[in-house]
This record gives sequence, C-alpha cells and structure tokens, in this order.
Amino acid sequence: MKILCEVVSNEFLPIVRALISKNLIEKYGFTQTEVAEILGVSQPLISFYLSGLRAKNVKKFLENKKEVLEEIENLCRKIVYEKIDEKELAQKIIEIAKKCYKEDNVIIPCR
Repeated sequence: MKILCEVVSNEFLPIVRALISKNLIEKYGFTQTEVAEILGVSQPLISFYLSGLRAKNVKKFLENKKEVLEEIENLCRKIVYEKIDEKELAQKIIEIAKKCYKEDNVIIPCR
C-alpha cells in the first residue's frame, strides 16, 4: 500500500524539482548553486537532476502532463520576476507534485 505522501515525496517531488532546475538554468541563466539555494537542496542534487539519471522518470512524467508543465513554467517566472518566498515556493512545489500522482496507486491521502 502506498500513501499519497510517500508517492509524492519519493516519485514526483524529485521530478518537479528536476524540471524547475532545468527550466531556471536553461531559460533564465541561473547557476546550479543558485537553483540549489532557491529550492533548499544541495548543488550536487541539482547536478544529479540535470545529469539525466532521472531522465527515464522525467520522460514518462512528461507524457500527457501539459498543465503541470505550464504550472512549472509559471512558478519559474514567479521565482525570477516576483521573488517568491520560501514557504510559498514549498507549497507550490508540493501542490504541483500532488497533481502528478496516479490515483490508483494511492490508498491514504496526506494533508
């Protein structure tokens, strides 16, 4: 049995962070260190995200997820142009990650 919190944190949160990282670096010229600071993770983790080691999961994720990708792009614009605070950023990332799970794998929702 998988619970929503487990699925989101283990499977989708890393994918969302990887997509945000790639977007900020490629589109907006941020460094890995800057992105790590923004996301509250280490620079080596950002490097791992960008290395393609998660590419299989990201490729699978990208199928039929246009609205999620739009939300990620909107969040990146907000990070760049509006200087979103830490708490709001964390809430937005979690909201996006929660939208990615498959309901048939989840038994107990988290709050």
